Amino acid sequence: MFTALCLLQVVMASHPSSRQDLAVKMVKKRVLLEDDRDAIFIERQVLEITSQCHLFTHCFGATQNQDYIFFVMECVTGGELLHFINSRAPCDIQTTRFITAEIICGLKYLHARGIIHRDLKPENILMDSTGHIKIADFGLAAVDVYNSDTITEYAGTPGYMAPEIHLNKPYNNSVDFYSLGVILYELATGHFPFYEGESSNKILESIASFSLEYPCNLHHQIRNILKGVFRKSPKKRQKFCKTISRHPFFADVDWSDIWTGRARPPYVMLPSEAVTSHHTVPLSALLSSAEARKTPITSEDRELFRGFSYTSHMWR
Repeated sequence: MFTALCLLQVVMASHPSSRQDLAVKMVKKRVLLEDDRDAIFIERQVLEITSQCHLFTHCFGATQNQDYIFFVMECVTGGELLHFINSRAPCDIQTTRFITAEIICGLKYLHARGIIHRDLKPENILMDSTGHIKIADFGLAAVDVYNSDTITEYAGTPGYMAPEIHLNKPYNNSVDFYSLGVILYELATGHFPFYEGESSNKILESIASFSLEYPCNLHHQIRNILKGVFRKSPKKRQKFCKTISRHPFFADVDWSDIWTGRARPPYVMLPSEAVTSHHTVPLSALLSSAEARKTPITSEDRELFRGFSYTSHMWR
């Protein structure tokens, strides 16, 4: 039993006995049945795989009832990287280098295990209270894609998607580094590198043209990295990214400290406003009020989610 405050698809919760703050992601099974049921199993699989690495949001467990899927997550209080960029970019070199290095380690961790995130963007990168990043949201992840393997499924957020995805061409795990390039550009300049409107044709034209303009005051090493991760050829981009940690821009980075979490962010996080509520409600009451007038999904459909629940070692 948790007590909860509803925030869209996520409720802020506390465990009644330990009083530990949690975030519970709620997903309606009826929506998954209409969309892609397998995606939720892939997300759970990736959360299990990443549970031992501090660079990802930790999932304590997953459970379900007859109508909902639940992910019980750690509560990350530093907010989204998007807010950090909007309030602080253009960032200084040390800040840009540190955040980029942590994201690189996160991507290397995923790719070594055959996982492509496919929706890397500032909204899907959280920051803890000390400023370390935590990659989140694996709803569009692809699994079992190693090294030279390619896939063709269209997935992602248009402004952060590599051209080969837009063009329905085969792609490899370097699409995540392309997305990293967009984020690096935002961190370093405070601007989005491509067309930001709603026209899908103009978004594709802007990205596929490879006519990116670099500010004259952009650090030359950042410019060089961007040219590497924005390479048109997925194979050439992947080759560049395999050695990206040895790029001169990261000469002062102790990668061992990044991997272990010992590295200290070169900036101070501003205190985040605590989420408060004038009252708490049992999660069961929240669910019943939301679904009271809807017909429950059939027992046959519920059977499709057999085996979904799990509990992490940390939670046990």
